[in-house]
Amino acid sequence: MKKSEETNTELPSDMLETIYKKLDFDELFQFGGVCEDWRKVHKNERENVMKSRAPLVIQTSSYAKKIYFFFSISKHEMYSTKLANFWRLSYLGFSSGSVIMENYQSDKILIMNPFIRRKIEISTRSLISYPIPSSCNVTLAFVKGTQDFIIAFLCKSNFSLDIYDSRKSSWFTYSRYGRPFMIADLVVLNHTMFFITNTAKIGELRLNRNHGKELFLELKNAPNITSSTLRLISCDGNLLVVNFRPRIFLEVYKIDMLRMEWVRLESLGDFALFLTLQRKCYTLRNPEKWGYEKNHLYYINGESAKCFVYSMENELVKSNMPYRALPASSNSKSKLYWLDWCFPNERDEIDYSIMQ
Repeated sequence: MKKSEETNTELPSDMLETIYKKLDFDELFQFGGVCEDWRKVHKNERENVMKSRAPLVIQTSSYAKKIYFFFSISKHEMYSTKLANFWRLSYLGFSSGSVIMENYQSDKILIMNPFIRRKIEISTRSLISYPIPSSCNVTLAFVKGTQDFIIAFLCKSNFSLDIYDSRKSSWFTYSRYGRPFMIADLVVLNHTMFFITNTAKIGELRLNRNHGKELFLELKNAPNITSSTLRLISCDGNLLVVNFRPRIFLEVYKIDMLRMEWVRLESLGDFALFLTLQRKCYTLRNPEKWGYEKNHLYYINGESAKCFVYSMENELVKSNMPYRALPASSNSKSKLYWLDWCFPNERDEIDYSIMQ
């Protein structure tokens, strides 16, 4: 009897779309592990699907600090990535749909996208400041039209900026101990990486061979601010600068790139801000769709499982706390921590022709 040949069948695109639009996060993580068609979906189509998903927080606990889950504040639901065994790994951040972890024993950084089951490993052996402090701000940006990427680690403990370029498979240190100047935050907008210093100077980061260069923007009406906690955020094609300390001060500015000036904002309009103590921050349009309120600031400090909600007058409106948020295997006395925001649809891209 002739042995029948095995054939690979692909799911029709309309059927695939119907399936993944009906999946919750837990099911989506599993679907990404078994369906190659989903992993091959064009990134624009996949991003449109992920835009329909609510922002999450990344959660761990004192009982199992090497196990991480995703938690929905609006739904009070916890999701497992099926990638929960992170022993020997240290959490660094979430960027462009990926969890970034560091393996101290193998001298590697792991970039893992749990939604499509894709993993990238990069070596840290040539990195001067190793290991990378866990209290850092990570920005992962893919190169437009290619599979290449850069990943930037902005660490506040030694005020350093280290960048890995996959084109050269190499690292370079852009800043160390606040020299040539102290960088407070980074963000990608319009395929360009922008930075802000602790003295509120904004510039474009340029990549040239093995060294970075900068092009400072000449902006009018710049406020007199000195702070290492200034946040630079992409919002609807604009740059926002946020100077925030809970219940002490809250200042939000828009950078008008046409007039090249700072503009103080009294209202966020249809947007909400999502901030962390040291990691990447976000804005969200029409947040009511996912159970959040517009013109409010949502803040997690990494020290507890609480999300503090502030008005634009910097008044504490309420705090969100989890229930039904502990893993089944956890100790009931275990303390929960919310480490970071997870915006699954966010994907940063840079254009090398602009950044040279």
